[in-house]
Amino acid sequence: MKINNVIFRLLLILFIVSLALTHSNAQEATSVRTSSTLSEDELSFGSASALLRPPNTASPRATMKSFIENMSRAYSELMKAHRNNLKSPGFLSSPSALKMAKHAEVLFQSGVECLNLSDIPKGLKKSKGYEKAIMLKEVFDRIDLPPYEEIPDDKAIEAEGDEERRAEFSRWRIPNTDIIIDRVEEGPREGEYLFTPETVARIGEYYDKVKDYPYKLNALVSQDFFNFYSTSAGRLLPPKWNSWLPAWTTHTYFDQTIWQWFALIILPLSAFLIIWVVVRWWFQRTAELSSGKKTTGWLLILLTTIVLVSLTKYVLDEYVNITGAVLLFLENTLMRIFILFLFGLIIWEFVKAQIQENIKDDEQEEIGGGEEGGAGGS
Repeated sequence: MKINNVIFRLLLILFIVSLALTHSNAQEATSVRTSSTLSEDELSFGSASALLRPPNTASPRATMKSFIENMSRAYSELMKAHRNNLKSPGFLSSPSALKMAKHAEVLFQSGVECLNLSDIPKGLKKSKGYEKAIMLKEVFDRIDLPPYEEIPDDKAIEAEGDEERRAEFSRWRIPNTDIIIDRVEEGPREGEYLFTPETVARIGEYYDKVKDYPYKLNALVSQDFFNFYSTSAGRLLPPKWNSWLPAWTTHTYFDQTIWQWFALIILPLSAFLIIWVVVRWWFQRTAELSSGKKTTGWLLILLTTIVLVSLTKYVLDEYVNITGAVLLFLENTLMRIFILFLFGLIIWEFVKAQIQENIKDDEQEEIGGGEEGGAGGS
């Protein structure tokens, strides 16, 4: 019976571990006149309904215009929120700054929706979508783009009688680049014109090629937008404490600042130490508890581990704002190793506790058997 109980408990633990790993895998399985038609005054917000309006992606022209204007407006509003935040007293962001940041996020999301992110794993869609949209805007702020009038719109596509010409309009390439807007043929966004998955996959490459070139003049550019985003805490609007960090912690190495590297080391290590202390404490208490309470305790420790790992991952992504190749390594490799290591520690302590308990029970049975033999002999 003792062996069966041990096997049952181990199978239960392994089942929960497999659920956690399956959940982790499931998350990983989803010149234009940039002088723009918008003036600075038009970058302000109108009705609430306007914020709910999806981007116009009915043609290559509409998509191009939606992307550039939404990203420009988002950047303008975000910088206003950031300046307001720095000037306001206290330790927390002011309500007005938070409101502007929320507006900026809505516009920013409209820009992201112009990208076809179908080849990006579900768990990375938000982070990578933000990165790609900002880098693409930085590229557009430096290269020559045709006027909107020269980009095919829905009327030009429908009016074109030649099939080859219509296909060329539908799959429009920015001159002298491999940046393409194409019609989506299937899925929930069928019929929309979006920047293709192949374009999205290479945006980082395009950004690296042009980032050292100057911005265009007489255009609404997003000055140092990607550097601001990737080196700041938080998703878009940095918390106030971000400006209090020592200057030396903001130097960048391998696309992350020094303080982000510290956080990447300290947060997982802290989670591991918490779990280790809890496991050791529980291991010392198991001798005093019944078999059912022991099993319940180990299951609670496993659930605590899952919560801590998820919380660590969330903080690193949403607040520390790990980006680029380091984010991919964190999501695809490091978190799996970390999870397996934690569960390995728990299983090892559990097995060790069971072995010691069985040895203790066997010793007591031997002592009891010896006493009975002695009584029978007398």
